[in-house]
Amino acid sequence: MRKFALIAIVLSLMVSCQKKQKPETESLMKTQGDSICIGLSDYSRLTTVAEQVEWLTEYGEIVCKDSLSEGIINIHKIDSKKIQSQHTVAYSRKWKTIRKFVGLNFYNAYLGFDFNGSSDVIAIKLVPSFEPTVPTYSIPFINAIAEYDNLTDDSTIEFRTGMINSTQVLLVITKDESNNIINYYDASGNPI
Repeated sequence: MRKFALIAIVLSLMVSCQKKQKPETESLMKTQGDSICIGLSDYSRLTTVAEQVEWLTEYGEIVCKDSLSEGIINIHKIDSKKIQSQHTVAYSRKWKTIRKFVGLNFYNAYLGFDFNGSSDVIAIKLVPSFEPTVPTYSIPFINAIAEYDNLTDDSTIEFRTGMINSTQVLLVITKDESNNIINYYDASGNPI
């Protein structure tokens, strides 16, 4: 009898350890065109960056494109009036150059940066994971702002250090010279 109880306890522990909290994706499935996809409700309940990164890595590619883009814009778009100051030096590239650079990556890589001594961006690079303590942006973020801002191949994206609420942040600035439209985004510490 003791052996049976011990085996039952061990099996119970093994099963509970293997039961990882999975998002309720089946109940949240939607259709978008001919595709089946999920929304961001499970993601919005996650409280740590590590959980968010793990969820995006596992489920990011099946999130409905409109839900993902809307979530990205809502989290990252900022009002230019909140920017207290900006460095005069910006790392600036045409959208077509950045689009080719990021390629078909999704949440398997993030856009990272090299800085000089005065916090100016001097290069962009692909990094394998999101880093909450240094500016990194998801590839879906870059693609979402390009779509949201209707960027053309010749539109410009700038990466520039600035101050918001007395905190230094890396700003992403999209410019469409033909329409004189400028939009501002920040890293916000959110991996989406």
